[in-house]
Amino acid sequence: MLKTKVLGRTGLYFDVVGSTHSVLEGCDSFPDGLVVIARRQSQGRGRSGNVWMSPEGCAMFSLRMRFPLQSELGRHLPLLQHIVALAIVLAAKGLPHCHDLQLGVKWPNDVYHQDVSRKINTKIGGVLVTTSIMGSIVVAAIGCGVNLNNQRPTLCLNDLIRQVGETRPLSLEHFLAAVFNQLENLVDSISCGRLNQVLALYHQHWLHSKGTEVTVLTADDETVTAQILGIDEHGFLRVQPREGPSITVHPDGNSFDMLNGLLVPKLIR
Repeated sequence: MLKTKVLGRTGLYFDVVGSTHSVLEGCDSFPDGLVVIARRQSQGRGRSGNVWMSPEGCAMFSLRMRFPLQSELGRHLPLLQHIVALAIVLAAKGLPHCHDLQLGVKWPNDVYHQDVSRKINTKIGGVLVTTSIMGSIVVAAIGCGVNLNNQRPTLCLNDLIRQVGETRPLSLEHFLAAVFNQLENLVDSISCGRLNQVLALYHQHWLHSKGTEVTVLTADDETVTAQILGIDEHGFLRVQPREGPSITVHPDGNSFDMLNGLLVPKLIR
């Protein structure tokens, strides 16, 4: 169950809400670690203004975090969405009999099941992080949606758990507690100077093999073939073109098909 010191210790629960993220962003006085949980959302939010389908049966929450801008995490703020996705994967794989679940992180902020034998990749969940700066403090709203129980139209986490021999379904409460435990551990590791270890753990659980070739569309509408190197300390994607220096790809404002070759309109050299 919940073992955190801060995350998830205070919560608001709704049977139905427009968006847990909107509730969290609507009040600056909410305490650090507060979580807003909903059984169903009518206007769930995804990246780039997309609407996240949020029926009952999904694990949906938004979590508030506060930390100094000059802290280790504050100086690597874009990394936050990546470690949240990693926490979801670690929470699922940490369950009994579930170590070998074929779950991984799809850059920048999705959790996928990868059926290698059938070459099928299925999205299980996603992450949305928004931040604001209040003086020297970062206030982060972390929104997550994970398909916990809905067997249709695709695949849910409890389907995968049953496939590996665990007969007891995972409850919403146990899953959220496991995610918060993992996330607080990752944040504490970064705060204690173990960023490189967290990045190594991230790369163990992401879906993109080092050396995989992707196609990058530059800001000048030119295409560049490059190989994936990994992510840097800020969570930006590093790729190596056939010629010239490596390129860093920023996730914001770009579109991705990372599992079938990447097309993005912005590059940072």
